[in-house]
Amino acid sequence: FSIVRPKPSWLRHAAMPKRSPRPQGCAGAKRQRIDAEAAQRHWKAVTRVQDPAKASPAFTKYYRAQFAGLLKADEWEAFFRALSLDLPVTVRLNVNTLAGMALDHRLATEFQFHGQTIQALGTPVLPVAQRLHWPPDRTVAWQINTNRMGLKKTPALEPLHLVLNREMCLGHLSRQEAVSMIPALFLDVRSAHWALDMCASPGSKTRQLLEMMQQGAPDGLPAGIVVANDSDSKRMEHLQRQFERSGSPALVLTCERGEDLLGQLGGPDMFHRVLCDVPCSGDGTFRKAPELWRTWSPQSGRLLHPIQLQLAMHALALTKCGGRCVYSTCSMNPLEDEAVIAALLHAAGGAAELVDVSEELPALVRRPGLLTWHVPEPAAGADAGPVLATMHPPPGPEAKAMRLDRCMRLLPHDQDTGGFFVAVLTKRAPFAGPTGDAVPAAEAVKVLRAMEFEVTCPPERPAGRRAHGYVPAPSDVQEAVFRQLGISPPPPAGEHFWMRRPNTGPRGSQ
Repeated sequence: FSIVRPKPSWLRHAAMPKRSPRPQGCAGAKRQRIDAEAAQRHWKAVTRVQDPAKASPAFTKYYRAQFAGLLKADEWEAFFRALSLDLPVTVRLNVNTLAGMALDHRLATEFQFHGQTIQALGTPVLPVAQRLHWPPDRTVAWQINTNRMGLKKTPALEPLHLVLNREMCLGHLSRQEAVSMIPALFLDVRSAHWALDMCASPGSKTRQLLEMMQQGAPDGLPAGIVVANDSDSKRMEHLQRQFERSGSPALVLTCERGEDLLGQLGGPDMFHRVLCDVPCSGDGTFRKAPELWRTWSPQSGRLLHPIQLQLAMHALALTKCGGRCVYSTCSMNPLEDEAVIAALLHAAGGAAELVDVSEELPALVRRPGLLTWHVPEPAAGADAGPVLATMHPPPGPEAKAMRLDRCMRLLPHDQDTGGFFVAVLTKRAPFAGPTGDAVPAAEAVKVLRAMEFEVTCPPERPAGRRAHGYVPAPSDVQEAVFRQLGISPPPPAGEHFWMRRPNTGPRGSQ
């Protein structure tokens, strides 16, 4: 099934000027799309939150209870104020290319606009661009000190906007939120690693992993691979078109539910590095999507917790012993963060542990993971499912033994970013993953639809037939491909390698 950003009911019923009935056919579809975009812009402009306490009293009450020991008394005002500000544009440059290095120089010189006073959306922009100081040397990222609309609508910034769009289309940069770069950096990918991005869409983290592998490889040709997986075929088509520009031989695209990868790939212990950036309630993205204030609920974390735990357990099972698995969300809710990690470590029974990464990215401001948290009771009449045992914090001594404080929470007011959570685990012993399907596909669809996610289920496959045009590659075909590509020793034969189904029609073409 596929998961896309929720479309709240209030947005669908936004007050729009009355107009004549929509024409049918292509014109009607175009008018409908224009109306939807207009409504989205309208509500994004109108609902920019100035006072979170008034916009969502439940949010402020919930996080004052959860973060009581994390934030000092004088930090609360800055925390809530940061959530009401626009998120600046950030870009990550592909310094593996000469064009990326040239753009880095232009951002440091030409696009500083020295001697000019620039205002974007009525706010002075000074400096226009600044390089992020916390990423390592091999990752070059810049922050444009206005939001997407300010960059697009400010005449003085038009040269910068045009250059960024052109270089992005050419694959020389990626528009990526600053905190979204962090999981791949902690994954510590090397050129010979097999890496998996379990929930890859929209693809910025996958591209980052590929660029990191190319940096450590002779002639930019890594010996390892990056497997980018997503459950939605439409998003995978978008990813395929996006990565056609990169032309990397180290990229493999798959389209499966993350929970099904363990069986589809033939078993555990497949990858040196696994990135598990799971679907979440997204309350760390309020600065980018202020309309989510109206749909936030303390029950959201309880709804998603079982699905997130299932994905995390499969990700750990697919990690090789001695490898790293990074779990991340764009949510600040401990039910989606520390509760999932605590349940994962308990299920692993000593097969995994949290890594101390305090010495990595030393300039990055981070908060330690929580050792205790509150589980909200079900609201009256709310269909949020039962309160599971895995949602509760472990006893104090067990939480300390798990070293949950090694988890990291990024807060918006610390470095002018969105909210984010990252946990870095290493696998010490075999772990086969969950026994059975903890959350069946039909139940997952029900949960996500209850949260107003749009979920598209694939059609039922005819008995005895596959839904795609591929068949398992015969061993002689596999051996010929491995010889041509110089892969030695070849991977074990089996149904992990596929080829297009031969066309037996009248033309007789393959």
